[in-house]
Amino acid sequence: MRILRLQLENYRVYQKPLELDLPSGLVGVYGPNGAGKSYLIESIPWTLFGRSRTLMAEIRTSGVTAPCVTEVTFEHEGHLYVVKRILSGSSSGHSLTVRAQVFADDKQVCEGARDTATYLQSILGMDDVSFRASVFAEQKQLDAFSSSPPAVRRQLILGLLGITPLNTARDTARRDARELMATLSHQKELLQMLEDGLAERDLETLQAELHSANLRLKSFEQAELAKQQLFQQSEERLNAYQELRVRYERLVSEGKAKVAQLEKLRGEHRKALAELDELNKLESSLTPELEEIEGSKMVGPQMALRGVMQPNEESYNHLQAMVVDAQKQLSVVEGQLTWQKAHAAELDKMVDKSLYATSKETLEPSTMPSSEPIANRRCPLCGQELGQSYLKVQRHHAEELALARQKISELEEDYSKAAKILSELSSQRDIEKRSLDKQKDAFLKFQKRISELEGMRNRLEKVIKEYESLTLEMEKEVASLRQQTRDLQFSNSQLDLLKEEVDNMAGELKRRRFETAEAAKLVAGLAATLSEKERQKAQADAITQKVALLEEKARCVAKTSELLSDFRDMVVASVGPRLDAMSSELFLELTDQEYDALHIDPETYEIQISDHGSTYGLDRFSGSEVDLANLALRVAVSEQIRMFSGGYVGLLVLDEVFGSLDHDRKERMLLALERLKARFAQVLVVTHDMEIKEQLSHAIEVVKLRGRRATAVCS
Repeated sequence: MRILRLQLENYRVYQKPLELDLPSGLVGVYGPNGAGKSYLIESIPWTLFGRSRTLMAEIRTSGVTAPCVTEVTFEHEGHLYVVKRILSGSSSGHSLTVRAQVFADDKQVCEGARDTATYLQSILGMDDVSFRASVFAEQKQLDAFSSSPPAVRRQLILGLLGITPLNTARDTARRDARELMATLSHQKELLQMLEDGLAERDLETLQAELHSANLRLKSFEQAELAKQQLFQQSEERLNAYQELRVRYERLVSEGKAKVAQLEKLRGEHRKALAELDELNKLESSLTPELEEIEGSKMVGPQMALRGVMQPNEESYNHLQAMVVDAQKQLSVVEGQLTWQKAHAAELDKMVDKSLYATSKETLEPSTMPSSEPIANRRCPLCGQELGQSYLKVQRHHAEELALARQKISELEEDYSKAAKILSELSSQRDIEKRSLDKQKDAFLKFQKRISELEGMRNRLEKVIKEYESLTLEMEKEVASLRQQTRDLQFSNSQLDLLKEEVDNMAGELKRRRFETAEAAKLVAGLAATLSEKERQKAQADAITQKVALLEEKARCVAKTSELLSDFRDMVVASVGPRLDAMSSELFLELTDQEYDALHIDPETYEIQISDHGSTYGLDRFSGSEVDLANLALRVAVSEQIRMFSGGYVGLLVLDEVFGSLDHDRKERMLLALERLKARFAQVLVVTHDMEIKEQLSHAIEVVKLRGRRATAVCS
């Protein structure tokens, strides 16, 4: 594995987009304390596995809400991989979302945070914990392996070297062997049960019993078929006779209906005759009235009416003439009265004028004293004296007015009398008119009643004839239906006999069917038993073969389990010595042979140092020796991974491993790292020591910016 490019944006102190190409070989990452060197290399495990030593909310640059984007491009075993991880959402609201993608040779092969970590574990051969415990040493975490409990160290070593799958395979083989033995035991028990069942009743006896039962069933079926045919014949006779009964009942029903209709017609005929008799009686009661009308010696009813009503018409006409004369006389009197009233009105005007002239003196009081005679007074119009002529005229007018008024009074009295006479004549005329109209109306009603009686007589005579005709036809139909009923020769006793015969046949057939069914059940039971015995025999044969196969398979699986266990023990036994030899060789080289050896316990994988013939734990030594021992173990584990898996991790990351070393040890560490270049394609060393930076062929400088921000450049 060799990292080619790192791309960061809004990741911790790296807010602005950063694209950094990483060279191969020994590469130093340097910068002042707190600049962000560790953050830079920690972006690698975060992008690959999604794990961080801090809270997820602290991964995104503080004060930024935009997504945090990290991308690692690396080459591994001839393939180019690009891993991209995006952290978005609200940090304060605890709703952060992580998305991840993996591209292999420009093709997307995985998406999702969990699936990405699983996929990378499959191609690198290690998970996040193994990655940090072997090839990725974080700051102050170089001794992460040696400080872990023995069980954890053992699990990490076995998992990194691929021995854990051997344990899984061994355990699986053992479990399979146990399951096979349980299955084999169950199959043997089942086989014994089948063999015991087959021994109770052999197949030949069952076959003979089944053959005998089939013959008996066949005889029962033949007897049942014969009874079935007899039963069907009886049913056919019964059905035919029942159809005859239906026809008989239908004819009887029709006959009863026809008789009822005939009786109804006869009743209606009698009723019509009675009505005709009543009509004759009514006509007889009207005969005197007809004779009285005919005695008028006039032709037709209208002429008789006119003869009877003639006197009344003459009286009415005389009264009508008198009313007309009275109306004329009243009109004459009314004209005279009108003229007299007009003449009196003229006279009133003339009298008024004269009175007006004589009263004019009230307008001219100085002309003449009021006591002066009227004749001596002067005319208010011309000024002359009125004289005796005026008085004569005045008296004449008064006389004429009095006569006119008298005449008006007389005329009014005559008008009242004429009006009274006219009213009395009109009243008498109206009375005569009503009497005449009543006589005419009575005769018209009488004439209408005569016409209605004639119509009723005609209709009754017609209805009586129709009833007589229908009665004859209905009597013929009734006689025909009675003859048809006799021709059918139906008998209820014969029907009962046929029903009894069918019931007897049905009982016999039911008994035969029961016998056949019982025989069929016996045959079916024997056939099922035989089939079950044959199935059991076939199953027993199959189980016998299966037991043989299971015994062979169980033997093979048990042997495989033993071989896997032996192979696993051999591999585990070889891991300790190899790690011991490789780590001891590198440790002696790093310490310039100051110590005797470095030992790795084969069971607990604890690191021990031999010094002057004695072996001690790491607690006895200083921090520099402990770091060198852990570095030697990490390199040895990486070599073992390459040896066991056939793969090649090719990456080693060391964060601040020079801090506790003196000048000579630093020089030896640098020499050791130069030698490691042949074993690792890329070694990333994080340090703030500028002297070490100057001795490295490639360096990445982390530049601290204002506002707790940083960037990095490759030099």
